[in-house]
Amino acid sequence: MIYFKKITLKITVALLITSSCQQTMNISEKIIDPITPSNDVIVFFEKYLPMQSFPSTECFFFNKEDNEDKCIIINNVDEFKKNFSCSSTKFPDIDFESNTLIIGQHRVSNICDYTIKQEIVLKSDKAILNLNWSCPNGAYASFGTLYYWGIYPKFQVKTISVNITA
Repeated sequence: MIYFKKITLKITVALLITSSCQQTMNISEKIIDPITPSNDVIVFFEKYLPMQSFPSTECFFFNKEDNEDKCIIINNVDEFKKNFSCSSTKFPDIDFESNTLIIGQHRVSNICDYTIKQEIVLKSDKAILNLNWSCPNGAYASFGTLYYWGIYPKFQVKTISVNITA
């Protein structure tokens, strides 16, 4: 009987520790959704970073030979200007004191009217951008680049990775 109580106690302690570790891991993660931008921000990105641009966008990701997937974190106006090559353009009013801008490109093997749901999962000093893409009306086989952007409540991380699901 004493042996059974010792085993039960050990199992209970192990379960409590496991549960505590899982709760700690969940607490250390934070999920943030993009904020709704102002109309001038939407118009700016529809013009200069349309979702699909063939062969590529002219003002962002301006190295035309670079076809790699990219995701860039922008936390101030200087970083925004550094990643934008159209010189005579008025920048939209983005409050970088409170917000972070994410822009990216991803190579695709089909063309359609994509819808994108996005969120960021923050984990200590890194972030994961979850992009869920769907193509509701079917797709046409063709290689191209899909561009995305989002404005999020301010965060500071060293690295970001992109997780794409379709």
